[in-house]
Amino acid sequence: MNNGTMRFTRRWSFHAGEGALVWQLVFPQTGEVVGQKLLRESRRSLFFSLDSATGRVLFDDLPLIGDDGSLNTPDGWYTGIETTAHHLVYCYCYQRESPEHLGLWAIDPGSGQVVWARRDVVFVANLEETFLVYTPSSFGGFPERHYLLLDPLAGSTVRTIGFDSMTANALRREMTPEEDRQGLLLPQFVSEGMVEETLALRRAGIDAPQHCECIVLGPLLVAARYEPSSVSGRWNTVLGVWFDAVRVYEEVMEKDGEKPCLNNFLIRDLSLYYIKEKEELISVSL
Repeated sequence: MNNGTMRFTRRWSFHAGEGALVWQLVFPQTGEVVGQKLLRESRRSLFFSLDSATGRVLFDDLPLIGDDGSLNTPDGWYTGIETTAHHLVYCYCYQRESPEHLGLWAIDPGSGQVVWARRDVVFVANLEETFLVYTPSSFGGFPERHYLLLDPLAGSTVRTIGFDSMTANALRREMTPEEDRQGLLLPQFVSEGMVEETLALRRAGIDAPQHCECIVLGPLLVAARYEPSSVSGRWNTVLGVWFDAVRVYEEVMEKDGEKPCLNNFLIRDLSLYYIKEKEELISVSL
């Protein structure tokens, strides 16, 4: 943990724009935090990149653009972030009239430049040294998957697996979960039988742990409390940090929300990241 004098204080904040929804966050190995934001009224999906230490904006409002300068989807809406590797972030689109992903674009988080793109593949798993992907096709009206291993840095095919789904599934089982690979601690919704989390919340004076998400890390507790309004029936979400059961930081993440503000904070390295009122990303030193 950070032993400096600025513990439990806000390091920086980034506002994604009025009406934006900060939707995804990933952390490449080179020190950036890259996110996706959705602009619901205009149905646009855009990307941003920040220096994780200072919050300095490296790029913002980046659409996923094809080699010919056109958006990779008809309205630029159906895109997202798939994974990270080395210094790159990988984005995807969706197959037409399908929930399945399609395409892989390697983005430099420092500049927003597309390093390479493969419109023909669907991402399956990050195997560290290679990506497991497949090219979709059909035979006799039935879908088929032709599996490949790609070089994450170049996008080139390293190995062709073909239609051998048993080999592909065996490789997929070797995959490290994305949160573990990126070094993320994610909150858990507190339920019956979660003894450590329940005791930590009660030591902090929270007697209704069933209305909380939390992360417990030794003497450190980070918890989001979901408080229903007795008047409107809507929800307030309050984020708090306790050290040795003493509250050291607190902020309202969302007021008067239609539902609890779930899964909107995480810990990475010595920092807490959380999303306030859907539009603002905030980093706090731990």
